[in-house]
Amino acid sequence: MSTSGEFIQGIQLEQQQCVMIGTATYEQWEQAAGWFIQWQKNVNWWIGDLAVMADKRLKPALRETIWPEGTSPDLVARCKAVSVAYPPNTRNPLATWTIHMRHANAPNRVALVQAAVDAGQTSDENRAAPAVPAEPSPPAMPVAIDRSEAPPAAASASAEAAITVAAPAPEPIAVTERATNRWLLCVDVNGIVSRFFFAGAEQDAASRFVESLVGTVRRLMHKGLTAVVCCMDSPTSVRKELTASWDVPYKSNRKQKADALGYQLNLVQTLLSNRNADVVFVNGWEADDIMASYARQFDGKVSLWTVDKDMRQCLSPHVNILEDVEWERDEATNTMRPLYKWVNQEAHEEKGIVYQSDLVTGIKPERWPLFQAIAGDASDSIQGAKGIGPKGAMELLKNFASLDDILAAARDNHPAIAARQRKILLAWEPIAHDTLQLTTLRTDLTVPAVLQMNLLLEPHSTHSTTAAPPHDSELPQQPSPPDAGYDNWPADDRSE
Repeated sequence: MSTSGEFIQGIQLEQQQCVMIGTATYEQWEQAAGWFIQWQKNVNWWIGDLAVMADKRLKPALRETIWPEGTSPDLVARCKAVSVAYPPNTRNPLATWTIHMRHANAPNRVALVQAAVDAGQTSDENRAAPAVPAEPSPPAMPVAIDRSEAPPAAASASAEAAITVAAPAPEPIAVTERATNRWLLCVDVNGIVSRFFFAGAEQDAASRFVESLVGTVRRLMHKGLTAVVCCMDSPTSVRKELTASWDVPYKSNRKQKADALGYQLNLVQTLLSNRNADVVFVNGWEADDIMASYARQFDGKVSLWTVDKDMRQCLSPHVNILEDVEWERDEATNTMRPLYKWVNQEAHEEKGIVYQSDLVTGIKPERWPLFQAIAGDASDSIQGAKGIGPKGAMELLKNFASLDDILAAARDNHPAIAARQRKILLAWEPIAHDTLQLTTLRTDLTVPAVLQMNLLLEPHSTHSTTAAPPHDSELPQQPSPPDAGYDNWPADDRSE
């Protein structure tokens, strides 16, 4: 179909161009503007619906041939996924397609889209702070005196106002049956950029990070990676609010970020934006909480690229951790190849981790927050039950099921708790549950949906839809996910 010719009298459409003929009236200009906006609002729905119908009515060999040469297969796949998520009678004509896309993974996606409409949000506003459906919610829980083992809620009225999700949140969204052909990489941007920075790359930490990210994503796409989300810390912190009155507040041992590091963290947002990457913040919470929420909610397998040991609580049969990527030259091909350091649930429990100089093994991921609360975490200024340490915490977790059980046993002079430990635990008891809140990551944050690969491997300034980007030979034209199960998913090894 040609785009050339007159669509409305006085207005001529050409490829990538609209020409207004001198005789066009104001009404014709207005009519054209209305049509163009309608097209812009609907075209992704049309692409998705056409792809869905092609799957149903065309032979497999013909389905891809209907699209013009140069069409992005990721665009078609993304549009189709959104059309499948929202049957026509559930689409909200007052919301943009992008808002629909952002919530396509959520079980209450229709309500989330309506909440965005009710709040009058644009796509950008909804991405930054998704509106929450107007549903009855339990009263706010006073964090400082809460005694549950749930994730932390808002610490104060001022923190509550800054948070974009309900707190305390409803029951976390758990995916009971996960797709076998979807694989999300969640990236701890703050942690990895800081690691580059303190390793000596003070002037180019951001660019070094993006270079490593793009190279890693290229390789993992060959293994079936289908999506990437870059997670960043919020400038505000609920945990810091919670511990502001403590003798040793949360992360108080960390010096104010150097101006140079702050510059690199700001720069990396621009570099990622230039590549169309999904960069996610949630006010009041850390990148760890965002990644934990994706690990719990994403319909598929999830890899968490982070060196933060807190994330081990997220490990499961569907979630693993990428702790490090080292690049070495392959002498045979004279190309750089990555060596990955993967950690899965089995390796965590059996091989363990060195924690404050002690080897810690046998701690199930769901009990890792309790272990950290007791043992403490010096990197985050969490003192824990000071004096018990990692080995003592391991023994307590072997003998007791919960924090309440441990404290009750200490009060009752249980024989499994030595007199010295009993004294330490009783002195720690007033802040014990709040400490557990510090070490427990949120898994119920409202996070944007991530549907397909959304990280352009070349920045906007150099990417062309008509010419292949540089290094195109390294890129699969269409990611090929595993046929079934998780057989192709990296586990605990350093191989590709």
